[in-house]
Amino acid sequence: MNTERFIRITNLCMLFYRAEGIAFSLYDADGICQLQYPVAPDRNTQSLFQASVRDCALDIISSPSHAAYAKMLLNGGWQIIIGPVYNGRISATTVQSYMEECAIPSTQKNAASSILEVAPNVSLLEFFDKAAYLYYCVDGEILDPAIYFDLMEDRENLSVGCNVAQTMMERKETETYHNTYQWEQMFYERIRQGDPEQLEAFLLQDAAARLNRGTMAETPLRQAKNLFIGAITKIGMLAAIPAGLDVELTYQLLDSYTMDCERASTIPEIDRLHMTAAMDFCRRIGETHIPNDVSREVHACMCYIHNHINVSISLDDVAASIGRSVSYTGNLFKKETGKTLGSYIAECRLEEAKSLLHYTEMTLAEISSYLCFSSQSYFQNVFKKEDLNGPSHAVSLGVFVDEALSFADSHAMPLDAVAVSCGPGSYTGLRIGVSMAKGICYGRNLPLIGLPTLKVQCVPVLLYHEELPEDALLCPMIDARRMEVYAAVYDRALKPVRDIAADIVDENSYREFLDSHPVYFFGDGAAKCKEKIVHPNAHFIDGIRPLASMMFPLAEKAIAEEDFKDVAYFEPFYLKEFVASQPKKLI
Repeated sequence: MNTERFIRITNLCMLFYRAEGIAFSLYDADGICQLQYPVAPDRNTQSLFQASVRDCALDIISSPSHAAYAKMLLNGGWQIIIGPVYNGRISATTVQSYMEECAIPSTQKNAASSILEVAPNVSLLEFFDKAAYLYYCVDGEILDPAIYFDLMEDRENLSVGCNVAQTMMERKETETYHNTYQWEQMFYERIRQGDPEQLEAFLLQDAAARLNRGTMAETPLRQAKNLFIGAITKIGMLAAIPAGLDVELTYQLLDSYTMDCERASTIPEIDRLHMTAAMDFCRRIGETHIPNDVSREVHACMCYIHNHINVSISLDDVAASIGRSVSYTGNLFKKETGKTLGSYIAECRLEEAKSLLHYTEMTLAEISSYLCFSSQSYFQNVFKKEDLNGPSHAVSLGVFVDEALSFADSHAMPLDAVAVSCGPGSYTGLRIGVSMAKGICYGRNLPLIGLPTLKVQCVPVLLYHEELPEDALLCPMIDARRMEVYAAVYDRALKPVRDIAADIVDENSYREFLDSHPVYFFGDGAAKCKEKIVHPNAHFIDGIRPLASMMFPLAEKAIAEEDFKDVAYFEPFYLKEFVASQPKKLI
């Protein structure tokens, strides 16, 4: 190549880079690189085309990093190689892959990143147009993209055809065939019927029939993910939407389950997700159907409640949705479903809470606020009362309970469970509290929830002290006389870091936690520890008491998780054995 032509080609490539941001390399007929721009990093792009067998003026390949490169064969045997370009997001992994495929030294990572920063994000056809234009400017020949892509398509189809023919031959030899079509039709029909129990029975009975689904990936994990994505899409398109499930809801569920699948790291995890998704769609479809034993009016009430579960719903609102009076609506609903409107609303909220706890990263406080638990907690008006006048359990507890039950009955509020703090604490207080809770559970046939007293004390700290750092530890304390306290250590998610124990507090107490975390001490036992615990990471919060009103978030979570106690055999957590004092002599 003479000097004049070399300068002309160089200038054209430089103009092309400034206009498009696509790096280029110029190789002579012997394969020696005569010019690269940008100059850095040092890169070998010619090696990317070693496996290519196309002998044409313009060759385009896709590299292992999913980048596209173009090679132009010029008159005289010289070559121009341009690229990379991408049709997707550039990440740190992309930079690393680019460096590996072009043999770029690790010391030139910044230079490699600068090339990718300006590389255009274009489709393969757009990239062909840009490369063809540069080729025209250099050698004056117009290339037809249709010819190029037709040739590429024929070659790929030939490869696919060969693979299919080979696979079919092997399957005929072994007498193994895809046999999922009929099974899938029955599967989708079960989902469309909206009966989760029937679907579960079908899946358990016919699990052995799901065989030979073919190979759609090179690794077992990718194979499982591809199968799941295909299956969940067909569930949405062939079962959910035809059965009447809301189209937008269906698409949102498909997106959510697909993301869950991509995050999965094991095949059993994907299998469980497949079962969960199928049952979820089936349940939701069933909820949209009008059951045989309810009227259209009652079903309309159910749909209204489901669609407004995240707002404050009154009986007036439900009745107004069907144009009926409150008394008529309530009586009809109770007659056909056996449930009051209030209990059904609470039931729906708890079901939604379960779903959010299981499938989202929402905190308990966020779920409570979203579902209006925080603003409409049962008995909130009653439990604003407090009695801090010392040990008066036997006198005041019965009065408070009676007021709470009367308030609930008069406002048609359903009782879902009874929650009681189960210790540690005073022997008398624990016995009276647990006995009262058991009595209510027996009398009204309700489940029992037992909440650790120390964990209840943490609730107001988490609710009202947003300044706590992420790595903070919580240490609630109950006064156990002298310098002894009942204490535990929790993280901000209320996961135990150290179990409940009776501690004699001195200067070295809790040092293993204080040396690495800020620790917040609170409760009626913390005040006397201030003079002993003087570590710089020690913080004290005053005014924290174990109040019944602070049990709601933990109780709602227990209901959502169905974490109930055995009413007959449940006992308080005393921590220490009771020691009876010696009676005083009368004489």
